[in-house]
Amino acid sequence: MSKGEIQEAGFGEALVVLLSVWALLAVGLGLEPVLGRDTARLLAFAGAAALVLWREPGRLRRVPAMSGAAAGLMLVAGLEVLPLGSQCLAAAAADAGLAYPQSASTPGWAAWVVLVVLAPLCEETLYRQIVFAPALRRFGAIAAVVGTAALFAVSHLHPAVMAGAFALGLVLGVLRWATGSITLGLGLHAGLNLAIAEHGFPAPPEVEGWGALGPAVVALCVVAALFLDARARREPAA
Repeated sequence: MSKGEIQEAGFGEALVVLLSVWALLAVGLGLEPVLGRDTARLLAFAGAAALVLWREPGRLRRVPAMSGAAAGLMLVAGLEVLPLGSQCLAAAAADAGLAYPQSASTPGWAAWVVLVVLAPLCEETLYRQIVFAPALRRFGAIAAVVGTAALFAVSHLHPAVMAGAFALGLVLGVLRWATGSITLGLGLHAGLNLAIAEHGFPAPPEVEGWGALGPAVVALCVVAALFLDARARREPAA
């Protein structure tokens, strides 16, 4: 089998996994009237996470300490991104005649598990690893970043949410391309979802985070995380 055929088979398998995950999430949507939204989403995302981790068992390997610290810094950056960006996105959606769906004011434990653990783990492994890797080989970096961001946005279903999801997908895709890993993107995604679980989306105007220092905090966390991740990748494997 030629190199091109191997790559094509990998891309085809990635599409099968993608459609399988979407099917599981669609089943979860169908079960919401029966099981309730939080329980149905928990079951759907647990199944989807199990599928992608079965396809990518390396995601479960031990993460080096510096990479873990880098992911933690990106989580802090994600917490600050919500108050910085959500009001701008909400205003843009309102100008376009769209309204964001109302977030639950007091999410239960199942919603927290989905938002902070299962959704970031499932989505980053699916879009930025399983789909991204063969797309990068076949179509190049720009197509892989934009294409996976578009798929990520479409999976959020609601038109008002898609624009923000697409922008986030671009950032996560660039991180994946620049570092060769989903570790930093996973931290950023989890931090943003943690802020959403705490404050809802869009965040209320009174949620100011670090205020005027917010952009500097985000920039500092990102630069430090990139530095630590680069150091971790240069170190020989134990």
